[in-house]
Amino acid sequence: MRLFAKLLLLAGVCAAVPLALLGGAGLWRSRRLAADLTGSAQKTGEVTGTAGLEALFRESSRFHLEVVERRAHELETFFEHGRKMVGLQTALVDRALRVAPEPGGPPLYSDGRMAELMKDPVFSSRTVRAEPYVVYKLAPGTDAGSVGPKLDRLARLRDLYAFWHRETPWLKSLYFGSADGFLVGYPGGTPFPADYDPRKRDWYRKAVEKGRVTWSNIYLDKDRLPVITCA
Repeated sequence: MRLFAKLLLLAGVCAAVPLALLGGAGLWRSRRLAADLTGSAQKTGEVTGTAGLEALFRESSRFHLEVVERRAHELETFFEHGRKMVGLQTALVDRALRVAPEPGGPPLYSDGRMAELMKDPVFSSRTVRAEPYVVYKLAPGTDAGSVGPKLDRLARLRDLYAFWHRETPWLKSLYFGSADGFLVGYPGGTPFPADYDPRKRDWYRKAVEKGRVTWSNIYLDKDRLPVITCA
């Protein structure tokens, strides 16, 4: 072998050893770096994940408080609206009872008569919950002749009842119970039970006892629907 070739081979061997060592060191460092990066990424992910959960919790808490505050305001508005409505109706009833009935008189139906009229699809669609009228119910033992003049006077509340019912979606019905043993209101529909007496109802007794506007617990009305009464 020529000297040049031997020197080249020796140089190649000598160079190969450091390169091999360098390559091995590089491979070890690469693997170490990969492990370090993986560990760092996991730690970063954990930190990021924890921060994300904390941020999500804070946002959820903020949103929850906003919803609670909004719902609380809606409930407050609901109860205040109901209170004012009852107060205004009481004032208008008192005034109506002191004024002579209107000549001719507005539509005034007993609850039984209204139930019969509702069997007519035309009447039901055009009148019920649409036109002004008043429905009444006499408690057992109440003489129609003795309370007739009051019913005629209270019939003028028909426009108010129709307006409130049209403008207040959550309002199912609006009635006035009298100590004389009758009930007037709107919109009617299914008749009251034959033995119905407003003076024996919890909402009536509670309002009389407290001497102010009161709210009932939730209960099922004559239509088997859950309602709450303001009286």
